Amino acid sequence: MKLFKKLTATLLVATLAFGSAVTAFAADTTATGSGTFEGVEPEYLAVAVTYPTVGAGIFNYTADPNKLITRFADDDTKALYPTSGDTYVYFPTADSKFANKSQAVEITNENAQDLDVSVKVELAEEYTGNIGFATTGTWTADQKDKEIYLAVAETGADTGDDANVVPVGTTATTFTMKIAGVPTNFEVKRTVGDDGKATYAYQQIASPAAWNKKSFFVTGAINTNATWTDADEATPSIKLTWSAAEHKDGYVSATTVSAASNEVTLSLPAGVTLTKIELLKSGATTPVQMKAGTHYAVSGTTYTFIADMLTAWTGATLTFTYSDGKTDVVTVQ
Repeated sequence: MKLFKKLTATLLVATLAFGSAVTAFAADTTATGSGTFEGVEPEYLAVAVTYPTVGAGIFNYTADPNKLITRFADDDTKALYPTSGDTYVYFPTADSKFANKSQAVEITNENAQDLDVSVKVELAEEYTGNIGFATTGTWTADQKDKEIYLAVAETGADTGDDANVVPVGTTATTFTMKIAGVPTNFEVKRTVGDDGKATYAYQQIASPAAWNKKSFFVTGAINTNATWTDADEATPSIKLTWSAAEHKDGYVSATTVSAASNEVTLSLPAGVTLTKIELLKSGATTPVQMKAGTHYAVSGTTYTFIADMLTAWTGATLTFTYSDGKTDVVTVQ
């Protein structure tokens, strides 16, 4: 009996001990995580250009077709003028002398992007004098017409050669200089705001490399073979206007058109205009000039070609020609 009681007590203690070791499981625990977007690819800073201060009167000129200065001026005065290759049209230089071309206007591109500088040259006012406008600055001995040659020219940045020469005439003309940007002069900086969000933006580095630059000037010549007898011969006045914009490989918004997609939009720099649109059919050698209202409609800068015509012109090309001499070619599909 005593042994039974001992066994019973021992089992009771073991049961209590076992029961107290059992763990009660709680409800499931969860956690969530939210995502943030780090940002988009940073873009270069908007193109900004600081134009140089142009001295007053740098494009003023004196025409001396009778060579009076070189024939009759005193030696001190003659020393101020060209001693060789004289074209007898004189512009003031920065050192108070005279040259056959004006002082240059230099534009510096302090951007990552390439820059297009458009230079528009035109008469400052209607010219009613009797001097003609020549397209070249040389005349043969038998050419006796009263003519003057005035032109705007781009100065070659590396070779010193003159390129992109635009003669002055009775109608305005524009040419464009492309100045390369220097993207390595900029770096991307990451900034974290008070809200914890990061932004990425380009900024100029502390010690940028040399910037690219180009310049242009006015040059002139006059026909000394002509007879100049009018004491008050009226000479033409000129006006130059220049502006800059980010370079674009083409002015037209698309390289192809079709009956289903028959619109293109032009993005032209200041002073540049569309001169003509020509169609060259597949297999043809002579282009046909397109006419507004007949072959296409114009609304602002958008040109909409007649869809049925485009269907008949499949395989042809449309060449857009601009006043700065550039062209865009669009293929008809």
